Amino acid sequence: MPRVSVITLSHNRPSLLSRSIASVLSQDYSDFELIVVDDSSSDEPRKVVNSFVDPRIEYIGLESAIAASAADNVGIKSAHGDYIAFLDDDDEWLPTKLSKQVMAFSRAGSSVGLIYTGINYIDEVKGSRKSFLPACRGRVFDRLLMGCFIWAQSSVMIRRDIIAEVNGFDGALPCMHDWDLYLRIAKKYEFDYIPEVLVNYYCDYGGLNRNIEKRLQGQSIVYGKIGPQIKSKKVWSDYYFHRGVWLFMLGDHLEGGRCLVKSLQCNWKNLRALPLIGLSMMGSAAFNKIYSLFESTPLAKYLANISGYRSV
Repeated sequence: MPRVSVITLSHNRPSLLSRSIASVLSQDYSDFELIVVDDSSSDEPRKVVNSFVDPRIEYIGLESAIAASAADNVGIKSAHGDYIAFLDDDDEWLPTKLSKQVMAFSRAGSSVGLIYTGINYIDEVKGSRKSFLPACRGRVFDRLLMGCFIWAQSSVMIRRDIIAEVNGFDGALPCMHDWDLYLRIAKKYEFDYIPEVLVNYYCDYGGLNRNIEKRLQGQSIVYGKIGPQIKSKKVWSDYYFHRGVWLFMLGDHLEGGRCLVKSLQCNWKNLRALPLIGLSMMGSAAFNKIYSLFESTPLAKYLANISGYRSV
């Protein structure tokens, strides 16, 4: 049996899938299986998989589209490894990613259930690249309540027995299913990290409005689960802040404005909400045009820092 099971979801992105598979096969660690779950796309992903002659690759084609969370569960059910690592079809790994995580698990005690890495955040449209290194380890449940600090699911490796223990992903979640899983794992187990960038995460602008709608739905479901456990007004302020921004992006300036006001009411120190409340008076169209420009200014970064939050 392989030590590591790698699960990759794909849907009509054959050229990207080819890059991600190549990055798995280029690992300096070879004791793995790669399970490609094709979420009801055309025949192209199957052709891409078949172009790689490697017995460690398994292809699973789904007849009808399901949520990514449910598709991940399909891959998990087919997995045989002690550890499970996830790789989105539009991301890629650096060659030492698997070996360093397996080594970290071998040194860790039974209290550690998840190990993640740093990432390169690559925006090919803007031609920019930012690196993010991990900073949270140990008992992280309270910190996770404030939001998901793991930037990409492609950076994590999780013990398979623990995923089974917490019943895997919530297949009903359209978005934020990774954060929901991490929260359930963090209740019982510690997190650790590799203090290096080992993943290239590519920004995807496809279906922006659809993705924001999924974020709002996922946010509502996850906070509906964990709401009674959240005592921090700072956390609720962050919840309303993000919700307000996303609602504006979808054109709902009335409810978006209310959420931004609630954000400030929950935590008056969340000063980054102040200029956005002013922008909200100008309507959704103006807000969306100015917001993206404002977020890149030193003032926006300064307000986020002194408020103790990160940007959307």
